[in-house]
Amino acid sequence: MRKNTNNKTISAILVGISAILAISNPLTVYAEDTEGAVENNTASEGGQAGGQQSENSENSENTAPDAYDEVSSEITESTTDIGEARTATDEAAQPIVDANITADEKVTGNISDAALEEVKKEAQKVDPDTDPGKNLDDAQDRVDEAKAQVGEANAQDKAAEVFEEKVEEKAQEAAGYADDAQQSGADALKAANEAEKTMTEVVDDINNVNSLETAEAVQKKLNDLITDTENDIDEKKAEVEKYEGLYNDAVKALKEAKANYESARTEEQTDLGNAEGKAKDALTELKAAQTNVDNLKAALDNAIENLGNEAASAQAANDAYDTIGPGPRPNWNARRDTMISVVINYIIPQEKGSELTNKKESEEAVKEPGDYFWHRVSGFEMQDNNYVEIIYRDANGNPVKEYYNYDLLDKKMNGDRYNTDDLGKSYGFFAYEKEAEEIEADNYLNDYFGGEDKATDNGYNRQNWYKKGIAAKKNDYADYVRVDTENRIIYKDGEAPEGSTLVKMSIKDLANAGYFDVFKYTQADGTVKYLVRKELDELGAKEVDGKLMIGDTEVTMVVQNQNNQYHKANMYLIATTGDAQKYADIEYITEKELSKDKYNTILNALKNSQGTDEAAAKKMKELLDKNAALNGFLSDEHISEIAAIESKYSGYIQKVADAQKAVTDANTEVTELKNAITTLKNNQASKKTLTAAVALGTNDVAKYLGIKLELAEDIDKYNNMTIDELIEVMNQKLTDAKADVAAAEQKLQGLKNQQPALAARIDELIAYYTPSQTPADDTTTTDTPAGTTVGGAVGTTSAAVDTVYTPVAQTSAPAAGTTEAVNADAATPPVQGTVLGANRALENGDKVEDKEEVKDSTPAKTATKTTATIADDETAKAAMPTLPMTPATPEEAEEGNWLWLIFIGFLTAIGLGAIFGFVSRRKEEEETVEKK
Repeated sequence: MRKNTNNKTISAILVGISAILAISNPLTVYAEDTEGAVENNTASEGGQAGGQQSENSENSENTAPDAYDEVSSEITESTTDIGEARTATDEAAQPIVDANITADEKVTGNISDAALEEVKKEAQKVDPDTDPGKNLDDAQDRVDEAKAQVGEANAQDKAAEVFEEKVEEKAQEAAGYADDAQQSGADALKAANEAEKTMTEVVDDINNVNSLETAEAVQKKLNDLITDTENDIDEKKAEVEKYEGLYNDAVKALKEAKANYESARTEEQTDLGNAEGKAKDALTELKAAQTNVDNLKAALDNAIENLGNEAASAQAANDAYDTIGPGPRPNWNARRDTMISVVINYIIPQEKGSELTNKKESEEAVKEPGDYFWHRVSGFEMQDNNYVEIIYRDANGNPVKEYYNYDLLDKKMNGDRYNTDDLGKSYGFFAYEKEAEEIEADNYLNDYFGGEDKATDNGYNRQNWYKKGIAAKKNDYADYVRVDTENRIIYKDGEAPEGSTLVKMSIKDLANAGYFDVFKYTQADGTVKYLVRKELDELGAKEVDGKLMIGDTEVTMVVQNQNNQYHKANMYLIATTGDAQKYADIEYITEKELSKDKYNTILNALKNSQGTDEAAAKKMKELLDKNAALNGFLSDEHISEIAAIESKYSGYIQKVADAQKAVTDANTEVTELKNAITTLKNNQASKKTLTAAVALGTNDVAKYLGIKLELAEDIDKYNNMTIDELIEVMNQKLTDAKADVAAAEQKLQGLKNQQPALAARIDELIAYYTPSQTPADDTTTTDTPAGTTVGGAVGTTSAAVDTVYTPVAQTSAPAAGTTEAVNADAATPPVQGTVLGANRALENGDKVEDKEEVKDSTPAKTATKTTATIADDETAKAAMPTLPMTPATPEEAEEGNWLWLIFIGFLTAIGLGAIFGFVSRRKEEEETVEKK
């Protein structure tokens, strides 16, 4: 009986190997045979995969919007918006540029004038007709260049689509030819396998030959088998070679189309990259235009704000001016308040460039530009040391402290600093800035002489009265003090100097006598040291060459109000034009005036401070010019003019705002254009590498190629293959096909190798069953044993072949000693079995003893017929033909099967891409000769 255990084991192993290799390698592997290998792909000779049409029907093609449509739309929108922005900016800037700043507008103060100049400058930057304003034109140029690049990219995209269609055409064509070749190879191998099965039948037929007719029939069957099989295999081999040629042509065209496709996609990416860069450049230009128009809007807003502030400041100063004349003579508070208004509303903003718009309640609250706070300080001696402290943030946000005081126009320095007549009675006054050292000197007097601070309403006025023998109030008399012959105070202790006297002096007397003068010197480390006059005398200060010296150190007196008319004259003349002229011009005399000298006090003071008449006249002109500017600033006419200018520039706001929005819209649109190009570029980049799924027009590449996969991830791997990887898979099909043809030819050769022996056996049987022709007159009667039959009739015994034909393995030569080795030997074809005849029981039931002599079994010649008589087994053996090969034993066959298993395992371990051929069945039944 047959044993199929080994074949089933081999089959199971190969199925497992097939699954493993199908996952790990792009190869087609079959476990049993190649029959039905391409059952899922019924490719025709034309090279088209007939059973796998594209899942994308023709009706679905070209239904998606063109990828470039959105970019084209954005280019159109960008061009429109940039054009609108250009129109809007031209309408906003041109009137400002053309208007210039009129002569009337020059009456504005320095801050407003500078602000209006800034508006004009920014308008020139915005104006598209000027060089600085060409940003929008440049932006449009960049968009036009981007459009050109997008057009070139679109052309490359169209070219790529054509090449993609060619790739798809040739990929499907190549796949069809690969399938056709694989099918032809499988058919060749199938023919060889079927021939092997038929050869087994031939062997069985030989064993069962019992007549001349059956012998001749099996002879024809053998000859036809070899001839037909060889023809079939040759035909399929020719088909494989034909399809291979067609396949190679298709792959060549496929690779060329793929290269052209990738080149077009690369060029497309380059063009889109350039377009993206141009869009970015356009955005850069638009951002510059945006900055320019934003700056124009900010400058315009600032100018209008400054004009408003200037008008408010002029009005405030104008109102304060009214309090100092003409009319009732103003008091000291009115003059001080006017000075503060002029300093805050004119001197600091117009002369120093920092607008003060936000009055704060404390110094700590002054934090931003425009914030300010002021307070009055009563100086130690209650006259020259007085000042107003102003704290503010400048235009850059830096904290500033400044100190201001004032003197009347007709003040005299050679009199009593507390006497009203000497201080002056004019309506107008000089305002000037006190130096920081003056403030430090006043602070030192307070530190030295002591006295408690007394806060007033604003928290800063100090009521400093005196100790150490000084009166508690300024009009009180102090203790007696010793003075020299010139009425100078003597500070020396001990005996009174000769000629000195004791006098009782008031606080005013002490101040006028210089008792509260402060001196300073610089120490070696650079710090300034202050001294009162008493300290100076105690240290033995002496005048040397016009310098006051303490040893080798020079000491100088700190002059209070050193910027007034009697010293540096760095001041502002705050008075009506008539009042200023009256106290400045020595020729200004009216019938009511009794003395010229009364009205030339300014000039006299300037002669004292400037040194020469010429210098005094120059300084006088400077002061009068500045006074004229001040008076013009706070005049009613100026306030009206500022309002008119403010209204004029306010009229530009809407146009500038429109331009601002238009440029913003253009910026937004070009940003969208840039983003659209970037998106298009990224999306098109994903198309650069075509997948096998796209090329074959399927969503299941493995199924299309006839490869059976179960796992989704494995199916995805095939769907995501590149064209190059697809070609490798299709190449493997050609390799499979040629391997199948080679295996078929190997099997055919095995059949051919065994044909001579089988043919010889058939010839023996034909000869055996062919009757001898005996002459009629030469007859001999021979006794024939009972039960025998002449010519193969009942009682006739013949030799038999009782094993199945073993096919040639589709592998390398098997090891020596195995069944395969025996079968592969051309000299000993694999015909297995034993010879029947004398060794098997005769059909009539007579028995022949072993080793018994057998008589000559040659049929006796008679006149009528020839009869074959078998005397015994040995005779029968001699008479019957035998096959020229001893069959393999069952043990040898079993051993060969296990070696075959080991060899297949070895192929699996080394990872060969495929296993070809099939394991054929081997007859293992043993037949015995029965004697009847």
